[in-house]
Amino acid sequence: MAKDPPRSAAGPSVSYHLKNFSNTALPGAALWITLTLTWFFYASGANGSFLFDDYANLPAIGAYGGVTDLHSLIAYLTDGIAGPTGRPIALASFLIDAQNWPAPAHPFKQTNILIHLLNGILLAWLLIKLSKALGHQDQRASWIAFIAASLWLLHPLWVSTTLYVVQRMALLATFFTFAGLLLYACGRLAYARGARISGIITMSAGVLAGTCLATLSKENGVLLPLFAFILESTIFQRLPLSKNRTFKIWKALFLWTPCILVISYLLLRLPEFAETAANNRPFTLGERLLTESRIIFEYTRLLVTPSLYTSGPFQDGYTISHDFFSPWTTPLATISVIVLPIFAWAFRRRTPGISTAILFFLGGHLLESTIVPLELYFEHRNYLPAALLAFPVAIWATAPNARTLLLRISTISLLLVTLSTLLTFRADLWAHPHEQALVWARENPDSARSQVYAAMTLRALGNTSESAEYMRHVAQRFPENAMVALNRLARSCEANTTTNEDVARAINALKNDRAAANLVTRMFSRLSTLSRDCQPYFGPSELDKLISSLLKNKTLTKTTSGKQSALNLYGRIKLYMGDQKSAYNYFRKALHARPEPGLLLRQAALLGTDKRPCLALSLISDYKGRKHPSRSGASMRDLHKTWLLYTGYYEHELDRIKSLLHKECRARRNTNDTSFLRDFYPHYSRPIS
Repeated sequence: MAKDPPRSAAGPSVSYHLKNFSNTALPGAALWITLTLTWFFYASGANGSFLFDDYANLPAIGAYGGVTDLHSLIAYLTDGIAGPTGRPIALASFLIDAQNWPAPAHPFKQTNILIHLLNGILLAWLLIKLSKALGHQDQRASWIAFIAASLWLLHPLWVSTTLYVVQRMALLATFFTFAGLLLYACGRLAYARGARISGIITMSAGVLAGTCLATLSKENGVLLPLFAFILESTIFQRLPLSKNRTFKIWKALFLWTPCILVISYLLLRLPEFAETAANNRPFTLGERLLTESRIIFEYTRLLVTPSLYTSGPFQDGYTISHDFFSPWTTPLATISVIVLPIFAWAFRRRTPGISTAILFFLGGHLLESTIVPLELYFEHRNYLPAALLAFPVAIWATAPNARTLLLRISTISLLLVTLSTLLTFRADLWAHPHEQALVWARENPDSARSQVYAAMTLRALGNTSESAEYMRHVAQRFPENAMVALNRLARSCEANTTTNEDVARAINALKNDRAAANLVTRMFSRLSTLSRDCQPYFGPSELDKLISSLLKNKTLTKTTSGKQSALNLYGRIKLYMGDQKSAYNYFRKALHARPEPGLLLRQAALLGTDKRPCLALSLISDYKGRKHPSRSGASMRDLHKTWLLYTGYYEHELDRIKSLLHKECRARRNTNDTSFLRDFYPHYSRPIS
């Protein structure tokens, strides 16, 4: 700990305070320079556009005519689709940048950058507390914090977190986790000095409030008690009163119990996770665990030896470990992931900095890199877990050893310059979406998504024939991928090179691809246009065969929601082909599979705009005889639907559209003017169900 100041009758001398200020002011000023440079390096990337999941999450801002009052605010905050909690705090933060949709991307990205800088400040503050707990004096603690926080702030791997708008969720979860851990550290140091009551209150507030706020930003915020437990076991356990009975009780209640609850929750849901992986993912749960052990070391490689560019958000081509020995790196990675935390725990008293970094990193991947059946690999998953990896490096760099001082200063300077350079280039790439797509395709040749995205980019640039040729090669490499098959069909149509083989390949792919229904839903308008422009190879009858193949997709129709999606899509194609009665029957079947008032509203609007208002009324009457589905689930989506039912939102909208349909059914049965329904019904472009 820091030495006591020299005292006189008047207390600590002025010279001591001046010296202490000068010792800590310099690293503080250096950190502010780093923050300024970080903003400057990211600035060009803020000029980029929205991407991928942004379009799945952000349109909710305007789904109910914008967020203009309390009812629309609650509907919006409970409408999150990104996870079980709905992540309402992250959704609320988007309102800083826009209150309606569509909106420009620039303010969203700038807010993300500001949150990243705030995270850097909180991390540096936390590191000062950790360094002091290890016994380092103020000056060295400040330099440790500056070096470790700067290496984290400037790392180019966080570009895909900071400049990807929807990753505001990861940024805010990290913010509240750092804030909670900082309060815990302040309270823990106060408790060690004898301020037991204030220490307990501060620690409790940090763990409780931090965990709640972080979890409502993104679910891995629930790991905050685990992080606090790791810090307690590696760094704070050497402080006075660590074995005090009161503190042991507090630790059992606030640290051990939440960790046990999280692990128990995951184990209880293990059968559900296994079923979800088998039905919706290209891997089993066992394969995921084996593969994630290799991915952990891939993450480590990217952190330790950063490159100019990475494969970005496209990781669907990552090689799966189908057994313990395939590929050959699987056993090495699996054994290492098991052995590393054991050694870190065993040597936590000898090397607390290294042990803390290892345990914090592996603990941070407990949710997203184990048994929860998410996609395998994303760079942003390292944003929080990697926060303390530079801590032991900073401790080494500030060691009181004059002989190696020049070497250590040179090493840290070189690291900071290298990271800054890579960060500048990578952030600038995010300002150029077209170049970005081609780089990602080059860096990730095994990803079907990246190749399709590159072909779409070539098309957007006006290179229609080049895009079609590109997709031809991609289709040869990924013959059973539905996304590739449908985009190959679209590109060949534009280049007037469509063949029967293109159509057959698309039909076959939709029979087997687990994501086929969502894909066709997004591309429905495009496919309808193709059926007019690509005849004779792809006309209405081929489109009918294409959509009907979804009903033969065994994986898709195994679930109620998948069956509903397939039936509803087939109803839409029947409506497009002019067979309104068949469309009506398939719409009814979709609603019978799973009653959803939001889906009913969209179907009624489709029938009304297709000059069948009486048929739409019949559909509503048939549904009105059914009870709304009970909402017994615990997710935010269930709460959202319950809120809409409670406030009478669906009933009000159904009554309004019924009134218009009745009027139209009586007065305009054979008229062609049905545009009034499109004007009246703008808010259902985004599915509610």
